[in-house]
Amino acid sequence: MWTGKKPDDRNEFIRFDPASGAIMGKLEGCYRPRFDTTGDRFVRFDNPKVMMYRTN
Repeated sequence: MWTGKKPDDRNEFIRFDPASGAIMGKLEGCYRPRFDTTGDRFVRFDNPKVMMYRTN
């Protein structure tokens, strides 16, 4: 779920458990991460660096 200040602000998001509604994590300063098909991993581009994160 995107949590930016404006509807088109895609610079921060949270991951939550839909069954319980609990927030599992959040990340700020990550413009348009590229998620895999399961949503469990995403790639973050930071100019020369490319980093892979797990969300679960």
